[in-house]
Amino acid sequence: MAFDAVLIDEMRAREATRRWWPGRTINDELDACVAECPDKIALTARRVEDGATTRFTYRELAALADRIAVGLARLGVTHGDVVSIQLPNSWQFTALYLACSRIGAVLNPLMPIFRGRELSFMLAHSESKVMVVPKRFRGTDYEPMLNTLQPQLPALRHVWLDDANHVACASSAAGRLAAAGGAWARCWRGRYVHDGVHDVSFRPGQCGEGERHRRADAAHVPVRGRADPGRARRARARR
Repeated sequence: MAFDAVLIDEMRAREATRRWWPGRTINDELDACVAECPDKIALTARRVEDGATTRFTYRELAALADRIAVGLARLGVTHGDVVSIQLPNSWQFTALYLACSRIGAVLNPLMPIFRGRELSFMLAHSESKVMVVPKRFRGTDYEPMLNTLQPQLPALRHVWLDDANHVACASSAAGRLAAAGGAWARCWRGRYVHDGVHDVSFRPGQCGEGERHRRADAAHVPVRGRADPGRARRARARR
């Protein structure tokens, strides 16, 4: 997907002075934590269903993100490609988010409540190359829904199913992507400008209104369009 985020020079200077735009990304912050406190707990995830707990130190989380990033790269994901993630709050979401940041991919977080009608517009509009969904969540089977949608989405090359019944890293979609990345991975950190597009987000209350956010997480450029064919065509025309 071609992005055309534009930042006004005056806004850039003002926010830099206020230190809202410090010239750092989440990659910089994660690497700093790995250097300063590698064995400190960075992430704790607890499953409500059974109380199972998964923990990662900063060292473990960064290594996992690196491996997933290489796994994504081996699927053909490059800088600027969109990776859609429709997962509930979980450590898998965090790991995939960090992995996208590592290689400059654009994250497209999608709420689990979205169904075929909304997803068909959002995935087409963002031209997602990879989609990660739960196999089943709160009574909904996502696999048949994506099997129906994927033939209608020429840009969507890969759909990964995350089995929420498995807590172990190796059993999740994130874990399988990490395994595809290999035991060692050092990604292309620091090569992406802080003003590059970081994510494309859709507001559920606006029926598919989207926003694109920069890597420094301080500004956004709206991309408007609702999930019907006429509005979809107009939204694409404005890209």
